[in-house]
Amino acid sequence: MKDIVNQIYKSNEEYFINLAKSAIAMDLGIATMDNLVYLKQHNYSYFIIERRNVSKLYKEEFSDIKETGISYETKSKQTIYLKKIEEENYTRVLVYSLRKMKKRMALLAG
Repeated sequence: MKDIVNQIYKSNEEYFINLAKSAIAMDLGIATMDNLVYLKQHNYSYFIIERRNVSKLYKEEFSDIKETGISYETKSKQTIYLKKIEEENYTRVLVYSLRKMKKRMALLAG
């Protein structure tokens, strides 16, 4: 990952100079302890995309996400809801999409 990050920054140096702060988004598979330590040591902010279904673990938070979360309208005019949960060493952002939920339910019923 170090090589990839360095290569991205070197090939786009002019662009990154104008940014106040950049962040790295990565899949759970690349979020190894070594990679996270590297990002922290070099003061990168990062996001880890977790694709597994964790809604059961956060059932209470999802149950009121429309009332307590932040709504956001996508370019395709779909509303999604975001809810920030502070943990001890990290922050988790829950994302709820009615469209995605309907699609998932249709697949399960299918």
